[in-house]
Amino acid sequence: MTTVALSIERVLESVYAFCALDYFTSKEPRPEILGREQASALRRLISRAACELIYRLMPVAVGTNLDIDSDDDIISIDLDIDSSDAPALRRTLEEALASSVMAVAWTGCNAATSDCYHKAYERTLAALMGTIRCPGKPGRIEAA
Repeated sequence: MTTVALSIERVLESVYAFCALDYFTSKEPRPEILGREQASALRRLISRAACELIYRLMPVAVGTNLDIDSDDDIISIDLDIDSSDAPALRRTLEEALASSVMAVAWTGCNAATSDCYHKAYERTLAALMGTIRCPGKPGRIEAA
């Protein structure tokens, strides 16, 4: 069992970094929700994205401290894997959350940008699932 602690603050910083990159590459103004003054709304959006991520990681994800009404900065996810690479796993999950938030935020403003972030989220999740699922362990089948 591995517990991964995701920081909402680190996810926010990734969102702000994506916004800066978007501006420098396209000069298109960001959606208002992505501003630092909207951090409390973004925190809720990150929690919602984390809920979806946890469901997508099932049955590998077996527990969490996530409460949608919580103001905690840390979201912990218990994964039924043996992993000595938890820091890289943590960072990958945080980046996936940031991509998910960006996809939702751009939905009403620029469909192409939203789609780009959604594809980044899906690619990250697919790579992650390919890494954490052990091919020799067929789900949760137990010996009789």
